[in-house]
Parts: sequence; structure tokens; C-alpha cells
Amino acid sequence: MSAEDAFAEQRDRAEALIEQSATDPLAIARLLHHLSMLSREMNGTIANLSEAAANARVDADARRARLIDEYQERGMSLSRARDRATYEAREDRRKAEQAEVVVDYAKRTQASVNRRHFELMNVGKTVDREVRGG
Repeated sequence: MSAEDAFAEQRDRAEALIEQSATDPLAIARLLHHLSMLSREMNGTIANLSEAAANARVDADARRARLIDEYQERGMSLSRARDRATYEAREDRRKAEQAEVVVDYAKRTQASVNRRHFELMNVGKTVDREVRGG
């Protein structure tokens, strides 16, 4: 499974878990467990997505540099070769930028999972305090 596929599956689970309500201590504990496990899974996925984004960026830069060299070997001026190479490598650059967008989205999704986890931890503490004190 690719990192993108793993993130899509995790994103769907995150949305479902974030929207899920927990009304009793057992449901809160179960939801807390699922949220914490999902956040841990996402760490690896985000690392894989980040690596893929970095590789895409390096590949785009390498292709542009290679094109600049090729154009200069054909007698093109440096500034013209740069312009032409930038144009020719634009799709590679777009792919790299899109990969960065996915990484950012994955990080924000994980932050939402963590925020929901902490919210439920506070609810769980309040329920526990009320049960023990009541």
C-alpha cells in the first residue's frame, strides 16, 4: 500500500473517529484507544509522505538542472536555458508541490486526531471525578 493510500484510509478513519460521540466511560476509553493508535500510525505515514515529497522536489530540481545543461550544450544562453528548463520541468515541480500539500494535510489531520484525543481525555477525567466523588 502506498503512503497516499495509507493516508486516505487513515483520513477516513480520522473523520469517523472525530465525529463519533462517546457517552459512557467505556465508549470514551475505546475511542481514546482508537485515536491514540491512529495518531501513532499516522506518524509513519507522514514520514513516508514527507520522504516522497522531498524526493519529488529533488527529482524536479535535478531534471531542471539537467535540462539547463542540455540547453547550454546546444548553444542556448544561461538565462534562456534556465527559462526553458523551468518551463519544461513545471509538471515535475507541480507534483512536488502537490506532495507537500498532502504532507501538510496529513499533519493537520493528525493534529485534529490529537485534539479530539485530548478533549476526550479531559471528558474522561471529569466523568471519573464525578463517578468517584458522587
